[in-house]
Amino acid sequence: MKKITYLLSILFAASCAAPRHIDIHSFAKPPENPILQADSSFVFDCPWKKQPVRWQRADVFNPAAVVRNGKVMMLYRCEDNPAAHLGGRTSRIGLAESTDGLHFTKHPTPVLFPDNDDQAQYDQPGGCEDPRLAVTEDGLYVVAYTAWNGKVARLCIAFSRDLIHWEKKGPAFELAHGGRFKDEWSKSGSILTEFKRGEQVIAKVNGKYWMYWGEHLVNLAWSENLHDWTPLLDEKGELKAVIRPRNGYFDSHLTECGPPCSPRKAWCCSTTARTSTTKTPTPAYHVALTPSGKWCWTKTTSRPSAAAPTSPSCNRPCRTKRPGSTKRARPSPRGWFISKRNGGCIMVRRIRLWGWR
Repeated sequence: MKKITYLLSILFAASCAAPRHIDIHSFAKPPENPILQADSSFVFDCPWKKQPVRWQRADVFNPAAVVRNGKVMMLYRCEDNPAAHLGGRTSRIGLAESTDGLHFTKHPTPVLFPDNDDQAQYDQPGGCEDPRLAVTEDGLYVVAYTAWNGKVARLCIAFSRDLIHWEKKGPAFELAHGGRFKDEWSKSGSILTEFKRGEQVIAKVNGKYWMYWGEHLVNLAWSENLHDWTPLLDEKGELKAVIRPRNGYFDSHLTECGPPCSPRKAWCCSTTARTSTTKTPTPAYHVALTPSGKWCWTKTTSRPSAAAPTSPSCNRPCRTKRPGSTKRARPSPRGWFISKRNGGCIMVRRIRLWGWR
């Protein structure tokens, strides 16, 4: 159970004690890697292609996990045709379970996929991509995923009670601002969660649910029912950016939301970053915090061509002590982090999480 607890703590980039930063130099790959791989032996009768498909032949990546009945339950994205170009494959979301966070058993068929339903206009032929998973206090699973029709990527929502049977609710922004963002490119929705009685559940703030989303900028949206979401706008009526790419840095091309949560003193949002200054953009991870209502995130201060610094730093000043406390931050025990990986496997890494003690 310790491994499971650590897995989810790191997966959502937080612990019950409020973290100040993650020691990005303490990653270590355990020998069990990769924990999940592409496998052409899995066959699924595709309802809209009307033929069997090897639905995870090309890739497995972009996982999302929760603990359920003492097991780690992981959703993951699969692609079928390795010969097709990027964006030309069909993605489906699979389910795997584990008792230790390292050794997983796959469900034989995808659990979220393009079908002959009222969402076909959004998810055919590209499919269902990049799940972000959370659960309510009463056990309703909510996944924010990308529906890709080959033209426009749309952030969509689905509900489930068992992680196997999903009800697609449609585009998250279909009704917001008079439908203004329904047909705009949108991805990567991360619903805010909090710890209650040892469980990480979807949180309400001022009577509303909140979600970070986006990839080229990070926006904040709110909802009252978890499937109709309204993005925040700035004074010019444009999407309000809480995080943006920065020219010349490792996140100059992409800042994409990972799973956020609510520790005791700060909101925490993990993001995927990518630089546009190299021929092959390289993904990187960093974490954004909002202690006392101010943004502060760990980043590399050097530019891509410079040597990496010996420690992470913040782009705004951060205290080394909790307000009113004489104690300094120190590392909590190592845990597990399920890594997003654009390739044929999913990896696990150990990381040292810094928190208040």
